[in-house]
Amino acid sequence: MQLSAGLYDVWDARIAESPAELLHFKYHAGFHKKVMDEIGRNQHFDDSAECRAYAEALEGGFNCFYSKEGSVRWDRAEIIKCTLSGDFALHSS
Repeated sequence: MQLSAGLYDVWDARIAESPAELLHFKYHAGFHKKVMDEIGRNQHFDDSAECRAYAEALEGGFNCFYSKEGSVRWDRAEIIKCTLSGDFALHSS
């Protein structure tokens, strides 16, 4: 399987016989550099407005993307547990 640099395209992939997860961790250690590179390329919508907003938010420190109310470790996320166990009914509410 191949993924594009932005993880928006997947090709040469086969459908799995069992449930799987493709996790997109946008806020990784190299995120700030990626944001700055993308601003420099200026190939995104509206003069790279989303990248510029990320850069502005990053000025406050990386933890500005963490929320006690909304953030959860990937291995504690109920939707991931349900998908991997095959019990989709657990997350139907």
